[in-house]
Amino acid sequence: MVISIEGGHYVAKEKYGNTICSDSPTACIQEAVNYIFNNLSNVGKILLKRGVYTINKTITFNTPNVVVLEGEGSDTVLNLAYAPAINIASKVVFKRMRIETNINGYGHITVSGGDVLFEDVVFNLPINTYDRGFITSVATTTDATRTEPIIAFRNITIEQLGNTNTGTYALFAYVPTPAGYYGTILAEGVHVKNIAYNTGGIIFKYSSGVGWVENLVVDNIVGTTQAGFYISAGISILRNIVVKNAVNTRYVDIAEVDIVDGFITNAWGRIGPPTGKLGPQQIIT
Repeated sequence: MVISIEGGHYVAKEKYGNTICSDSPTACIQEAVNYIFNNLSNVGKILLKRGVYTINKTITFNTPNVVVLEGEGSDTVLNLAYAPAINIASKVVFKRMRIETNINGYGHITVSGGDVLFEDVVFNLPINTYDRGFITSVATTTDATRTEPIIAFRNITIEQLGNTNTGTYALFAYVPTPAGYYGTILAEGVHVKNIAYNTGGIIFKYSSGVGWVENLVVDNIVGTTQAGFYISAGISILRNIVVKNAVNTRYVDIAEVDIVDGFITNAWGRIGPPTGKLGPQQIIT
């Protein structure tokens, strides 16, 4: 499947060149997903050609297939202008693209089942109006499948992460704290260039289970009151974490982890359990 922009119109074509969609609120992505569901039995790949694809209606991935949505690098842009812009209930891979929220802060991704991998993706999220974060597990133990979703990241860059227009948390990936939600967060090779927020800036937050974060670099944190960097209960393994230039940040906070190997920061912080404290320029090995 190939989706491109031709003469200002979104056009989706199947492998023989036949058009299956010309313009839609999902930039023809939902129509391509539906085509894969109806015509393929295993893996379906959707190539997004260079261009800006604005999403004005929820795209739902809920197929027995593995769907790979691949762009052509940073010139392929998913502009999320609807909330939620994407709901993931099956296995999906996003590769080689740029994902951003629009100027009003609309657009977030929910994971209600299945697994999702973001690989070689650049995120630009200067404003996000959804307090539960940009990527959030909404899977509950009452779901019929009872399949624990995996939210995974490999070689990603977050250019901006903020939630300044609502005055609350800037939150990237979240498995909510209330009992009944579940999921796993795995991350390897994450570069966060800038976090700006009013109450707290959080990259990963997790409530239960086992998670893994490795090779994470945070360049700049600007905030006023709460944790600039917070990994909550359940994220149990951290390796090679660097936090730089924490400005007006009360502390860099990592709570309730089992293994911390190679943590360095120039901000005051604490590490748990239970209340271990870090001074500036500390390295934990």
